[in-house]
Amino acid sequence: MQMNHYSTLNIENMTQLWTAYGAVNEGDFKVNNSWPHRIWLGDKNGKDDANRLIHLPWATPNHILASWDVNASLQLDLAVHWQKNNQLFLMWLAMKDYVVTVKNDSATELVQIASNNVDSISKFVALCSEGFDYPIDESVIQNVAHNPKVNLYVLYSDNVPVATTLLYQQNEVMGIYQVAVPQQYRGQGLAKKMMLAILNNAKQSNVATVVLQSSTMGYELYRQLGFCKSGILNLYQKNV
Repeated sequence: MQMNHYSTLNIENMTQLWTAYGAVNEGDFKVNNSWPHRIWLGDKNGKDDANRLIHLPWATPNHILASWDVNASLQLDLAVHWQKNNQLFLMWLAMKDYVVTVKNDSATELVQIASNNVDSISKFVALCSEGFDYPIDESVIQNVAHNPKVNLYVLYSDNVPVATTLLYQQNEVMGIYQVAVPQQYRGQGLAKKMMLAILNNAKQSNVATVVLQSSTMGYELYRQLGFCKSGILNLYQKNV
């Protein structure tokens, strides 16, 4: 099934970041053998071959198979070797339609982390891991931080680090990743404040389209900010 334009932009940005994380080739596939443990078909047009996806004898239970093709996902749902781990919404926002929101909250500040600041990157990883409630491989983030297309940010509230995000920009498309707010800081609108700061900055740059992959929990926030859904990303883990 042919993907629409914005799903294509989203998938291309996302898989380029996964590649930057250190993915290797395994036949027709790309594989992250450390975090984020992704497996996906290397076809740039995003078309999945269900038979190739289902039969992966080298895949381990740690790997997470990504499928954005509707027909392939339907067959994976029925496959005995794979179990759906998560479902995310592919979302996009055209910056020409975004109106800058004036920041009235002086208590919060979005701070960029320098690519050579090992200690700050380590703290970023710890905060992000806490927000997602799973461990992120620090070595992967330390390495990718040197990629000129990657920027790491921490949101501070009253000088306390409370949220993280990782941005990946390829040409005029910017992807937003690792939006994490630890449990003790939730319910204060911090994710929204961070997103507004990111979008306000993007509006002043050469970004034409912003893309992200949203969980069910974050969907309403992104919709309120003007993001639209273009497709579904299904994630599967191999049954033991």
